[in-house]
Amino acid sequence: MRFAILSDAHIISPGVAPQHGVDARRNLEAAVRTLSGIRPSPELVVHLGDQTSTPSPAAYAEFVRITRDLPMPQLYVQGNHDDPAMLAQALPLPSDIEPRGAPGSYYALIRRGVQLVVLNSSPGGHVVGGQLDSEQLTWLDRTLADRGRESTVLFVHHHCHPIGIDWLDGVCLQNADELMGVLQQHRRVLGVFSGHVHQRSSATVGGIGSETVPSTWVTLGRDRTNPGVNAHQGFLVVDATADGLCIAEVAI
Repeated sequence: MRFAILSDAHIISPGVAPQHGVDARRNLEAAVRTLSGIRPSPELVVHLGDQTSTPSPAAYAEFVRITRDLPMPQLYVQGNHDDPAMLAQALPLPSDIEPRGAPGSYYALIRRGVQLVVLNSSPGGHVVGGQLDSEQLTWLDRTLADRGRESTVLFVHHHCHPIGIDWLDGVCLQNADELMGVLQQHRRVLGVFSGHVHQRSSATVGGIGSETVPSTWVTLGRDRTNPGVNAHQGFLVVDATADGLCIAEVAI
């Protein structure tokens, strides 16, 4: 199956000045246009968190306005800039998904023999460093055991491997070792995709592939006081089979 991954759109409310001088709305619109023209078309889109920058009904309405014409189902990951209740209300999941947690922040589904698992690394809402609570990890372990015949791809907002930028690596998934420990107990885990760092990187952690996804808004750099870089924005298109992943980075 083919799916696309967009991340860290950081949409703001209408009338608010663009942050770092980069128009997040315009960039997301460009990503949607590009994605709509890809052939074969992805079967679904995963938004990897931080759909808005400062959550508000108006900001989420802007996100919906920009993405509503995508011709495929959309899945949403909760990021540290998202409001859980606003996210769930503004961006409902497809009707065949049974989410867990409150308000339904982690879930699994199967498409064409591939299991997609969405985790919530911001269970407390607006936090910076990520954490997967024990309830999610127990659920994940059970889900992978019960569906061991399917290959699995996971999505979580906070990154699971160091990218070499100290201030960003300080706000990674704080218990990534626990997550990888669970995944190592199961066969057919194809990889984990994360956002949060606004740039592409790849690593192997305990035998599990770990990928970070570029932002459609800005790339983050080494200067924490002025991190936004207006370059290298894009998204990923992934072809998943039972045996592996083929990943293409698409610039906008």
